[in-house]
Amino acid sequence: MEAKMAPEKQRWIMGEDFVLSQPDGIRSFANPKLFNQPDTYLGQYWKDATTTGCATPDNTNDKCGVHTNSGVLNHWYYLLTEGDQELMIMAILIMFPE
Repeated sequence: MEAKMAPEKQRWIMGEDFVLSQPDGIRSFANPKLFNQPDTYLGQYWKDATTTGCATPDNTNDKCGVHTNSGVLNHWYYLLTEGDQELMIMAILIMFPE
């Protein structure tokens, strides 16, 4: 809806209306790393959610990365809706190497 009603806004940035610092927003579906969130499972910025890496979920550790690690699924959704031909070819080659 926002893309249609406010086309001047960045389409894949969340929270840009209430954050007063740079970069504007709290997460990016297109580029999660912009807000220190991972774009791949166990990738850069991934928060360990195992009992070894995060024994007690609380507010100081983002409940063991529940919001931070959502960058992976956010990015997946972005790729699913916008498409990425190069990434699709890589995925096919990994799934069907021969």
